[in-house]
Amino acid sequence: ARPFMDVLAEMAASHRRFMEAASAQLVQTLVEDNERLTDMLARDRESTRTRTLDDLAAAKSDSVMSSLPSAGLQGESAPPNLPMQPARSQDDGADGHWSLPAEDLVSGLPRSSKASSHTVQPVWATDPARPPA
Repeated sequence: ARPFMDVLAEMAASHRRFMEAASAQLVQTLVEDNERLTDMLARDRESTRTRTLDDLAAAKSDSVMSSLPSAGLQGESAPPNLPMQPARSQDDGADGHWSLPAEDLVSGLPRSSKASSHTVQPVWATDPARPPA
């Protein structure tokens, strides 16, 4: 019969080898999981960033479309909140942009050749309360 202390030492050595192997396997698993999760997070951030930019662009487009008067889109008379006289920029068109009367915005056709020779900007594009995109 083997002495009790020898059996105990052998069991302790076996347990130590098992724990070292288990620890090494655990560390390897944690490293792999960390790499995988880091990659997933990077892809998710890029996806979220792209999705957010797309959502912002769509929201801005929706906002612009919802700010258009529905009566003007249907060719009816201009709503009372749009000016009926030609609205000039503060420097009277020196920047090359002209604002047209409401009925011209409705029809989409400039009333004078001078207006048609300049870039036409919609009212919401020159509104100082809405900075350009």
